[in-house]
Amino acid sequence: MARTSAFIIGLSMVVIAASVGLVLHMQYGLSVIEALLASTLMLLALVLFNSQFQRSRDRERLEEKLDEVRLVKTEQDRALEDIRKELAIFHQTLPEHIRHNLDPLTAEVEVFGTLIRQLAETMAQMDARIDTLDEWKTELERRLSAPPQRRAPQQPQAALGGQQRHDAPHDAPTRNQDGIRQRWPQSNPAGPDPLAATLRRSIAENRIDLHLQPIVTLPQRQVFAYEALTRVRDENDTILMPEDYTAAAEGAGVMPMIDNTMLLKSVQILRRMNQRKRDVSIFCNISAASLINGEFFGNFMNYIEANRELADNMIFEFSHATVREMGPLEYETLSALTDLGFRFSMDQLEDLRFDFRDLNRLGFQFVKVPASKLITGWPDSGSDIHAADLSRLLARNGLEMIADVIENEATVVDVLECDAQYGQGNLFAPPRPVRAEAMRPLERDGQQSRRAAE
Repeated sequence: MARTSAFIIGLSMVVIAASVGLVLHMQYGLSVIEALLASTLMLLALVLFNSQFQRSRDRERLEEKLDEVRLVKTEQDRALEDIRKELAIFHQTLPEHIRHNLDPLTAEVEVFGTLIRQLAETMAQMDARIDTLDEWKTELERRLSAPPQRRAPQQPQAALGGQQRHDAPHDAPTRNQDGIRQRWPQSNPAGPDPLAATLRRSIAENRIDLHLQPIVTLPQRQVFAYEALTRVRDENDTILMPEDYTAAAEGAGVMPMIDNTMLLKSVQILRRMNQRKRDVSIFCNISAASLINGEFFGNFMNYIEANRELADNMIFEFSHATVREMGPLEYETLSALTDLGFRFSMDQLEDLRFDFRDLNRLGFQFVKVPASKLITGWPDSGSDIHAADLSRLLARNGLEMIADVIENEATVVDVLECDAQYGQGNLFAPPRPVRAEAMRPLERDGQQSRRAAE
């Protein structure tokens, strides 16, 4: 563009100079040489004028650029001055700011130090008590191993004001011949239990029914999973709830058979759901008495390993009390199931005095909390955690919360304020028995379950 304009200007100057020479020759009678000389002088004058004009315009542009540079420099100088002032203020206030933040931290460290010293003193006292208990245990074993001595006849118990009780309670924890803790008695000193006999007959006659109750997402209320609930019927088709027969079943040693039947039916139902492309899970309750039963555990692990493709949709559930009382043997069982890809859920959360991070390390993913506890809290739990913050606490430890026993819409509003991800209760659907036609394919698995129980 610049070249084009320069060419046009040069051509114009030549045309003007030639026009002047031509006019002088034609109108004023100058000779050709004189007219040519005049044209040349005119052309030189035009070139000189254009050169001066271009220089003046370039100088003006340069001055404008310099003004812009000076303005930018002034702004930069002002910004640098502001930064210097802020740095000076920061250097002046930094020591005070550090002291202001470090003083509370120092006080907290001192408090922690005091607590650690108190903990060390408490541990020392506990060690001393343990040593004392070991001495008592040694003395007791020595006395028990000593030969019996003849004793003088005792007075009748009636003379002592009533019957003395020297035997342990019937439901006290016992240890088997391998020294493993068990939570149910091996025999009933009071005689045969009618309820235990009823349970044995129900198992033999296949009167173990499976009920399913949905677990829904909140607030969408879409079915996320089902909880498998066991119901036992007696000879009169009266339904026995788990809280009615669990203690008797554990005492009679038939709880593994009930759990085995429920597990087999749950797997069959889950397979039918997978065939229908329904991506849902089943929460399957397992008793602690079954976990420490060697025969049940062997058959249980073989069956589970054969169906390990269902690990993503099969979740084993244990109560809070069961998890709290678990020992090394139960932990080994959970570890074996975790290695196969199965997950766990804890039901009936009773208080917040629990290490949820350790719970997640054991393979637990869900925690069921009664809705009433989420609303009213645990006033006597001894924890500083508010019920409304429980969901966030569980999420930080890799756990998800299920609000349980939801009976009305008002309760739904309350548990949503506590950030519950899932809900379960009669409001959404009560436990319903599995249809008879859905249980027909279970006959072959039922025979396998009975053979495993035998």
